[in-house]
Amino acid sequence: MYARNRHPILELARPSLDSLIEETGEIGWLTCEDNGKLVTLDVAVGERGINDKFRGRIGNREFMHAHAGGKAILATYPDETVSEIIDEYGLPEYTSETITDTEALFEELAEIRETGIAVNDEEAITGYRAVGAAVTQGEETIGSITIGGPKNRLTGTYFLEDLPDLLRGVINEIDLRGSVSSPWE
Repeated sequence: MYARNRHPILELARPSLDSLIEETGEIGWLTCEDNGKLVTLDVAVGERGINDKFRGRIGNREFMHAHAGGKAILATYPDETVSEIIDEYGLPEYTSETITDTEALFEELAEIRETGIAVNDEEAITGYRAVGAAVTQGEETIGSITIGGPKNRLTGTYFLEDLPDLLRGVINEIDLRGSVSSPWE
């Protein structure tokens, strides 16, 4: 808990995560990569949040390739680093939708690099979708922010356009909050 509480993403991103969850009512996570795994640092639950099973636990460690936040982080890494993580952990299947092919993962990471947004379309849990984005400070990726919910609510333009746009706005807020070049300092 000491290490978690000192992680820079908590101070920078938690206010924006709270606003995002208040606006959407869904569940959101702040995560980071540690030794090739995705680690949950914080969880925020909105009024539409479903049962505890979908919240995960702080400190939970998952395979990065099956989660929107993990893929968002991986997309900021050089291909060599991603290959090292794959070599160590493989691409295990959570559901029939999980990416288990290295080439397919690299293709999706290329798309994420272009859009800044990663999606999980039932890749970790059947019936569950999420949208995530990497959180960076300068040139360093410090983690990711993700919002998710049941696929019956995260559909169409809401899933593919509205939530990604909200996340881009959140990332902009976080960038500004972490900026050291503010003229008001």
